[in-house]
Amino acid sequence: KRWQNRSQEALVDLTAAQRDSEYRIDALTYMIEIYLSPDNNAGIEALEPQSEALENAGAVESLVDELRKAYAQSRSNRWDKWSLKLKVFQAKAKIMTKQKAKVDQGLQMLNEIFVDQKKFVPALLAMSMGMIVQKNHAKARNQLKRIADLAKMGYDPDFADDFEKSWLLLADMYIASSKYDLASSLCHLAKDHNRSCGRAWEQLGLIYEKEQAYKDA
Repeated sequence: KRWQNRSQEALVDLTAAQRDSEYRIDALTYMIEIYLSPDNNAGIEALEPQSEALENAGAVESLVDELRKAYAQSRSNRWDKWSLKLKVFQAKAKIMTKQKAKVDQGLQMLNEIFVDQKKFVPALLAMSMGMIVQKNHAKARNQLKRIADLAKMGYDPDFADDFEKSWLLLADMYIASSKYDLASSLCHLAKDHNRSCGRAWEQLGLIYEKEQAYKDA
């Protein structure tokens, strides 16, 4: 249901699932992701200042607290990476309110992560999203290029969703500036890593239409 964009139904099921200790961590993680991005296929337009903002940042904060407790109870040996991911969730919640002061706070949190973890992809992606909200597309594009370069140097499956979102956001930017070859290569990367990535196929269709229109002009 999450991937079919039936977010409200997914939240009901996940709320039930998180009561089971076996599924608690995954369920809470998916719930946070749904609150932060209800439309799983949304592109760069969802980050524009005039688009819908996150109204219930408090719910995300509560879920992050629950997730922190769940990790502590699980005694996971991957706590360092997940503690960073929790901070990224908190920062994204501030960014998605699209309120200037909170966006600035969110970006400051991410910069603090970046000082010590320059290759932590979820933080880099969240920073680029904050820059788009601030209408600083040039900086966002450079950050997204950095993520694409990291994927080339060594693709980490743990960051699969973040790489995919980064490629597609950068492709959106290239499409807007009529750099269709660059956009197409990023979309192919996304679909090759995830054959069910509807957004990648959708963008490839758009690129084809625009290229045909250009050739016909």
